[in-house]
Amino acid sequence: MALALLCAACGGSADQDDGRIRAVVTEAFTSKDPSVCTQLMTQAYVEQRESQRGRQAVLRCEQVVKDAATASTVNVRDVSVDGDHAEAELTHDGPDATFSPITLQLRRSGEGWKLDRLTALTVDRQTFLREVRRELSPAIADCVMREYALFSDDEIERAVLARSAALLSAPAVLCNVEPELRRTDLPPAVVTCAVRGLRQRLRDGRLGRLLGEDANSVQEFDEIAFEGELRQVTGRCAARY
Repeated sequence: MALALLCAACGGSADQDDGRIRAVVTEAFTSKDPSVCTQLMTQAYVEQRESQRGRQAVLRCEQVVKDAATASTVNVRDVSVDGDHAEAELTHDGPDATFSPITLQLRRSGEGWKLDRLTALTVDRQTFLREVRRELSPAIADCVMREYALFSDDEIERAVLARSAALLSAPAVLCNVEPELRRTDLPPAVVTCAVRGLRQRLRDGRLGRLLGEDANSVQEFDEIAFEGELRQVTGRCAARY
């Protein structure tokens, strides 16, 4: 199905492009065929979608498409074409409906089109928080919800668009670290100061590389470097109180 869509009839009229784009977008969001990850999506889109790089991103995409639930309804509300580039706005009821409506850029590929980049989305905050809580242990769930209350919708949306796993994981990191600090002999004021300092570093991206992301790749969590940063923050707070 994906190959048929990609190689659909020749020509280039506006009506043909509109129809092909709607068909490609719908297939990409509803298909259980892993080939959509290469036939209907560019490498850039797959890497953005999976927050991984290179072949690992493709393998992850193929696994998700094969195993995860897909949308049953896709409503492509608007399509605009400019030469070899296009934009589509849509809503859907799939597992990513937490962020809907969304806007996609597409790129012409041969006689067809491929999804190329997610450029805008709108977060359904209640659904987003419900999905986050579902993945958490009860011990930190309430704490993480309080941390997320400090995030604006715009921050969450920008983090998703930028593949910022560090920003999105910051609440869980803080809620695991704070109890550990409170079980030490550190004065409560020092702990509060350290948590505040760590929160700021997580929110402004300074600790992104330690949580497994940088400008060029998605890496493993650097626990040793993270603990070093935590000691530095805690030391500065201890010197002040």
